[in-house]
Amino acid sequence: MAVIVIFMIVLLTVPVYVTSAQEVYINYALVNNTITIDTIHYNIELDANAGGIVKMTLKNDLGQEYNILVNTTIPLLSIILDNKTLKNGSLKVIGEEDDRVLVVQVVYNESNITVKERLYFYSWTPLINVNIETSSTVENITIVQPISIYMSNNESISIIYSYLKNKNFTSKVIASSGVHIIKSNETPVAYSILSVKTAGNQTKPGNISFFAGVSFRSYANMKKLIIKSMEENNTQEYVSEFVYENVTSIYLDLLATNYLPAILAIPPFAASVESVANLGKNLDMIARLQKYINDLEDRIETLNGTIKNLQDRLAEVQKQLDNYKGCEDHYKQELKARDYQIQRLQERLHKTGLIEASVFIIGIIMGLIAGIYIIKK
Repeated sequence: MAVIVIFMIVLLTVPVYVTSAQEVYINYALVNNTITIDTIHYNIELDANAGGIVKMTLKNDLGQEYNILVNTTIPLLSIILDNKTLKNGSLKVIGEEDDRVLVVQVVYNESNITVKERLYFYSWTPLINVNIETSSTVENITIVQPISIYMSNNESISIIYSYLKNKNFTSKVIASSGVHIIKSNETPVAYSILSVKTAGNQTKPGNISFFAGVSFRSYANMKKLIIKSMEENNTQEYVSEFVYENVTSIYLDLLATNYLPAILAIPPFAASVESVANLGKNLDMIARLQKYINDLEDRIETLNGTIKNLQDRLAEVQKQLDNYKGCEDHYKQELKARDYQIQRLQERLHKTGLIEASVFIIGIIMGLIAGIYIIKK
């Protein structure tokens, strides 16, 4: 009986899982050395042989998509070690949690050094955590971020570098390509690329195509920021390189999205975008953020209702189980009585004729049927 109750409880929990998975999900497919990851925020193809993310399509709540890697030969989050791009790594999934969190590890073996890159993907946010560790101290290591802009859409680009100077948060727009040395009195915080189709002002909101940024969680050894740009096939490609010196570990966060409420919710990107895009006056984004909050509240209310229904049904099943436990002793006595009657039947078969025995068997069967009927009721 206990097994039946457990099975019923498992069945009751299935609708909650399916409902939530449809709302917020992370799906992946691992083939050879390449993994494809799909969430409500993006679709990614990470190729360990190529050395990074080779495809990335962004999604938003309006059903729009934006491909930020177009005809690029440089993977996103690729690693340059001593002027050589790491390729032919070994990829595997090392952690996953109920369609909510996915942890992927890529290991590169280069000469006498091993580089491990761990990426943490989430269903509820476009933020991707990146941890890079080396088996020994390296003098020079670079993380690469390429971004493609569609020139046909007449988009303008703002490249933003955010840093702490004398404990004050500062964001500045970088106007030209080249090498930007991190000054000794600066603490790097974030680097962002903002694409705008139409500029906003006090009366008209701007139209932001997408936002891509990196937050530097290990900033002590970051020495240079290198920006390169090139135009190809009606797209403008920007390649950003973050250069570290004398490190064994690097921690950073990647955010690439055109789902604007996510930008507002995640520091330090919100502040850096606010400083150049007047987001406080962007009525369109505020309306979309409100819609996002309302959707979350509706989901929470639905889940709470489902949980209450499950609790009520579980209480009912537990009550039935208690009732069955109360009847257990009674039916044990019944079975004991039936055993006694069977023994008497065997005795009668020897002492009396077949007809009398048959009538006695019918009586036993009718008694058993009545007992079964009572149990079912």
